[in-house]
Amino acid sequence: MSAIQKYLPENRKLNVQTYSNSHQIFQALLDDQIDLGIMSGSYTQKGVLKLPLRSDKLMIVGQRELIEKFDKGEESLFLLYHMTSSYHNFLKEFIKINQLPTQHHISIDNLSLIEHEALKGTGITIVSQDIAERLLENPNIISSSKKLKDIFIKTYAIVKMENKHYQDLLTIIQKLKKS
Repeated sequence: MSAIQKYLPENRKLNVQTYSNSHQIFQALLDDQIDLGIMSGSYTQKGVLKLPLRSDKLMIVGQRELIEKFDKGEESLFLLYHMTSSYHNFLKEFIKINQLPTQHHISIDNLSLIEHEALKGTGITIVSQDIAERLLENPNIISSSKKLKDIFIKTYAIVKMENKHYQDLLTIIQKLKKS
């Protein structure tokens, strides 16, 4: 959000709204409740320009002792993000293609709480690369060395083509892509 704020003209303010799924973001955009949406997922809508911002792969991270057990094939408690969202869909696909166990997990609907519990050593977690990098700043946290098939979460900026600030928003999106 700070990256967006620094690219706004001085007379504009940033008002952040959160939604639980891509459809709600598109609807708010089409209803002129928001000017710019940031989302992941493949949902599209006529009259809305969708531009890729970044692509983060999913990673398994946790405290060293827990990751070492996981890498050896021992049973591990997974802390999984559970919310009706495209992020959750990416997570389910990652688990499926990598044939990860599904019976030993705790479902949590808050990524901050998942980060907290992973740092505490409650279990290991599957998170996007940007979140993993934050967790890996802690010397007790490592990523799995298991060879896994990658899944990438793609983040997009969306803007309604009929928006009166369309050109300004495109400029902001292009600057975001570079930062």
